[in-house]
Amino acid sequence: LNKETVSKDLWANVAVYKRGSTRTSVRERKQSGMSTVEGKKHLPFAAYRLLAKILFGSKKPEHIHAHTFLTLDWNLISRAEYAVDAQIGLVSFSKDALLFNMGITKTDQEGIKNVDHPWHVYSCPEYPKICARLAFVYRIMANPLILNGQTQLFEGRSQYEQFNGIFRDIVSSPEHR
Repeated sequence: LNKETVSKDLWANVAVYKRGSTRTSVRERKQSGMSTVEGKKHLPFAAYRLLAKILFGSKKPEHIHAHTFLTLDWNLISRAEYAVDAQIGLVSFSKDALLFNMGITKTDQEGIKNVDHPWHVYSCPEYPKICARLAFVYRIMANPLILNGQTQLFEGRSQYEQFNGIFRDIVSSPEHR
């Protein structure tokens, strides 16, 4: 009984210490002019549209690949690895939407949570450069082996790093800066 009380008191004190140290660290970062926001910054919609426009207008095969990734990732509002690992067998069409069965996710390791309600990605005919359905079809036209399952939607290794490299090159190029 005494052991439980000590443990409960100890954990309560550790929790108080942790909250206090977090507040202190945020205050110190703020005073030194550092950002107090953790994690990745969001991509503003205007930047997304510009990046999609650049990729859409490019003739480079890797830009077709990157454009599809960008529009799917944006529209699925997901972790990048879900778009990178997308399997053609988990994608279907319904009227003006692509339907994505997400399979395994961070919060659903068995891949059964979203089985009965796929994620919908709708067409955007007003702005074809950001239309995920058009990008998806364009990607398949560039690599028809995707349809019969002979290759993944985004084949190869380290796709996330490859896309980041393409995006970084565009953003840092004097032409688009």
